[in-house]
Amino acid sequence: MLMEKLEKSVDTEELEFDEYNFRSEPFGKNILKVFNCSQAFTGFGAAIGRLKDFGKLASFHVLNSLFSEIVAGGEEQNEWFVELLIGLEKVRAESKKIGNGQRMFFQYFFRELFNSESDSYLNLYHAATNSFQKYRSQV
Repeated sequence: MLMEKLEKSVDTEELEFDEYNFRSEPFGKNILKVFNCSQAFTGFGAAIGRLKDFGKLASFHVLNSLFSEIVAGGEEQNEWFVELLIGLEKVRAESKKIGNGQRMFFQYFFRELFNSESDSYLNLYHAATNSFQKYRSQV
């Protein structure tokens, strides 16, 4: 259900990746390529585990019910996805171990998205922008 919600929030047909000056190909040009990788899966698992450990998430059933409440945020439909790709590009440029950096970035993204005490709660745009700030503060 989460992937369906993410896919519906982005119109990749509208994206013009050339205008964002990526140093190389973006991490992925669509939701499936970005989120169907080991870094995203392990980041998701680590984030949800941490939220459960700290009592911020009661169960997976609660998590499942939150998926329908997620909003894209930002001023344009694709803005959150572009911000996510820009954050991943910065991780690639700054990280010595890119895979570890990407996993950490995704962990912060999902923690921001599903932590009810976060300013980014259920808002993809804010989660994307704040996750890189959290990542940078930890490395």
